[in-house]
Amino acid sequence: MFKEQRNSSLFEWSMIGDIAHGRPNLGPEMTVSTYRLMQYTMRDVLVQEYGVQQADRLFYKAGHRSGEEFYRNVVGVKADLENLFEALQQRLREEKVGIFRVESADWRGTAMS
Repeated sequence: MFKEQRNSSLFEWSMIGDIAHGRPNLGPEMTVSTYRLMQYTMRDVLVQEYGVQQADRLFYKAGHRSGEEFYRNVVGVKADLENLFEALQQRLREEKVGIFRVESADWRGTAMS
């Protein structure tokens, strides 16, 4: 799986592959417990190998990168926060990730950079 030593990310969205082709019988979904199994065992190994602070740092970096990729490839770049919030709310629900709500914000008219 990991064949090269490197300092920069080579991740591309295409690496996720064609889920319909790769899982023709099981479909695109799996249980939360299966996802958590991978997440928690990975964190456990990282803590054992590198310590709590480094494991947390690595998980933070991976989560940040994941969020960037989700934004670009699933939500889509939006011109303003209102459209971003609407698209994010819809896609998080569709992907069964979570429910996104903004309780209050002062963002109207703010341009995205």
